[in-house]
Amino acid sequence: MVTKKNNILTVLLVLFLFKVSGLTGQITEDSAKLADQAYSKFYSSEMLTVSPDHKFGIVTDRNEYDIDRAFIVNLQSKKTQPIEAAFSYRFFGGDIMVAQLQGKTIIRHLKNGLYREIKGNFIYIPFQKVGKFILYDKQQRKAWLYNVDLQVVSSFKEIEQLSMFKDQPVIVFATKNKIFKMDLRSLQTSDWEISEKVLWLQSSKKEIVSISNLRGAFFLNRYSVKGSRQSEKIVLPEDFYIDSLSLSTAEIKNDRYLLLPVRKKERQRTKTRGQILYTNQNSIYRIPMMQVAIYDLDRQIWKRSPQSEDVFSQQFFADDKGTVISYDPSVDKVDSLGNPRYQLTIERDFGGKRVRIDNPYIRRINFHYDTPTGRMIYFKDRRWWIENTNDGKVDQIAFEAPSYFVSDYNSGLSDDPSGSVYPTNHYAKYLINDAYDFFLVDLVKLNVKRLTFGRESNVSYTISRDPSFFRGSTNWDMERNPEINLDHKILFKMFNNKNYNSGIAEFNLKTSKLSELFSIDDDVKNIFVADGSVVYTSKSYGKPLSVYSLKNKRSELIYSSKGIDNGNLGYLKKEMIQYEVGGKVHNAALLYPVNYSSQKKYPLIFDVYENKSKDALRFLIPDLYENQGFNAMHYVYSGYFVLLPDLAYEPEHIGRSISHSVEKLVGILNKNEAIDIKKMAVTGSSFGGYETTFLMTQDKWFVTGFAGVSLVDLPRYAMEFYRDFKLPNYFRVEKQQNRMVKNLFDNYQGYLDNSPIYHLKNMSKPILMWLGKDDGNVSPDQSRSFFLGLKRLGKKGILMEYDKEKHTLMKRENQFDVNVKGWQWMDHFLKDNRPADWITPLLE
Repeated sequence: MVTKKNNILTVLLVLFLFKVSGLTGQITEDSAKLADQAYSKFYSSEMLTVSPDHKFGIVTDRNEYDIDRAFIVNLQSKKTQPIEAAFSYRFFGGDIMVAQLQGKTIIRHLKNGLYREIKGNFIYIPFQKVGKFILYDKQQRKAWLYNVDLQVVSSFKEIEQLSMFKDQPVIVFATKNKIFKMDLRSLQTSDWEISEKVLWLQSSKKEIVSISNLRGAFFLNRYSVKGSRQSEKIVLPEDFYIDSLSLSTAEIKNDRYLLLPVRKKERQRTKTRGQILYTNQNSIYRIPMMQVAIYDLDRQIWKRSPQSEDVFSQQFFADDKGTVISYDPSVDKVDSLGNPRYQLTIERDFGGKRVRIDNPYIRRINFHYDTPTGRMIYFKDRRWWIENTNDGKVDQIAFEAPSYFVSDYNSGLSDDPSGSVYPTNHYAKYLINDAYDFFLVDLVKLNVKRLTFGRESNVSYTISRDPSFFRGSTNWDMERNPEINLDHKILFKMFNNKNYNSGIAEFNLKTSKLSELFSIDDDVKNIFVADGSVVYTSKSYGKPLSVYSLKNKRSELIYSSKGIDNGNLGYLKKEMIQYEVGGKVHNAALLYPVNYSSQKKYPLIFDVYENKSKDALRFLIPDLYENQGFNAMHYVYSGYFVLLPDLAYEPEHIGRSISHSVEKLVGILNKNEAIDIKKMAVTGSSFGGYETTFLMTQDKWFVTGFAGVSLVDLPRYAMEFYRDFKLPNYFRVEKQQNRMVKNLFDNYQGYLDNSPIYHLKNMSKPILMWLGKDDGNVSPDQSRSFFLGLKRLGKKGILMEYDKEKHTLMKRENQFDVNVKGWQWMDHFLKDNRPADWITPLLE
């Protein structure tokens, strides 16, 4: 893919490229400032939201410097209007926009030009059906009710609690002396006198329910629409108490069931001088966890009471009908990470008999519960299953190729599916996808119908969600995919896994026909659908944001971003490369130097971290503030090729397989006469730092390396704690990125073979490393040990340690420092320019 060639860059950029082209012989402080000034003109754009009627959209431009601006785009006239930059934009109907900024909220009526600016930090609460919305300032304890003319129709002060009933135009709130209920349609208000402080409040269709505390006891108060009040003390099982700090998670479900957060009382523990750890106990779940108690407001009984053994258990709702899933994470004695297995139980109708189920996973992508049939769809042991929870019968879904549904993530070791489960509006019918295609599954008849055929042509089909879709509704609900209406045409995003083109297709279930609507040399991002109207966005390497409307299978450009102020992006080229390792095809994206000439030779940098090629699906912009030290576009604009490879990862042999990948790629790159194959470097951070240090110890392809927060010693790493989560690291090594499969004691030699530090004797080229001294993800001692090994063996290397920084650099001055130093390092070792002063001592 090549963008339109245009050598008219900004004056600053031209000066910058001239400065670093080798004429000065050194990257100086002035060079860095000039680059920084040039990069401040680049920005990335996003379409954040679209009005429900597809009349308007909000576009933002942002970068790491001082560009932070927004526009309203009229999607019909294509006109734009600048507006204030905000952290949140919402549309109320089709004509009102609410922008929330720090310390104020701005409301615009896009049709008649009305404008309101209200100071305060507000919670925005819309009531679309009655044409009103509330701005609630919790700190000031005030709220204002607005109509569609942006007039304040009511205001409230001294609010202790405020709540609303789902899908009903009613609010309830409590002050120090009263509880109020307002009908937002008629604006009629009812009130009740109170004498106690209200800690929680919510309305149902029949009544208002509050919780208060009087002399250490909790009371449940009920206020009827007729004006009466009923109060009763909340009595829980003896060992449990209401968790007042979590009381905001209480809620009323189905207009009847009150969910309360409770905890088990801790027994008095014997004080010890130090922390005591046990090999047969879970390391983290040693404090009582919040439990859900459910009170039936109609029958005035506890429908679900926590049991005595419910100390560390956790619960969530699998549907809207009161199906509770429970599990106890403390039984995981070895502290699994990733996707641990538990014994799950299911309770129906807001509590009752707990029944064990076969699904052992709690990750939402692994399962879905179908309420009408009582079937659980779940992924286990690399297969999709259906369990009838009414009788415990389990059946495997009869896919022709079950292995296609295993995720490539961590080489399938986490037992995750490659796709997901989508409920539909048809009884017992679900959509399940693998990495390429969608299948329609009947949970009762156990039959499968394939809907798309993308695998054969290397095309993946996915359902693009509206960015505004919210998967869950409360603190207790599991996330769920949106329901797919099979009576309408299904809109799929298409993605070509070879050339990275994309498009949109639609599927008609009645005719079983799949129709491609369009395909472009770009990446389709967000798709907004409303009443048959489709608006979508696209952007990718060298191509800033574009916004289109789709009508009658034809795309019409509505808005396009330039990506740079006062100039053009220059001549950018991207090449997709395919190569094979171990019988599997992998991708790599080769980014050419800006305005490159085929008559010149340029150095190349491998940027490694798992699968990097899809970074080319983003509109990348240069800056010198990358929090891990390397910005690919900075090097593209500085006269380098940058390769973003997907490397092969063979379980138990990661080092060997990534080396084979680089060997294959170098063979392909060697055919490109513009690449100086003798001037190549490798860089990466975190797991990319592991890959960088390992590849450098192979001493074959790279003249230097630049590694951040590296993991270098697998035996030591496996037997350390993951400090950020206070869990041992061994499962990260076995089942996650390092993919060692077996534990250290069953494959000690394999751990040594895959550890960069034990190959240090082979390394002859210099390396630059950095770490954050407070890193709780990968111990700083990993990078230090590699540095000390270099020092002991008399090899060349520099280690930079940053105070009060963790796994990524957060301080702007440190980001700039590590980016500039990495640039100076590459400039010397890949372009033979004079070294920066801080490098010189290494060369003496």
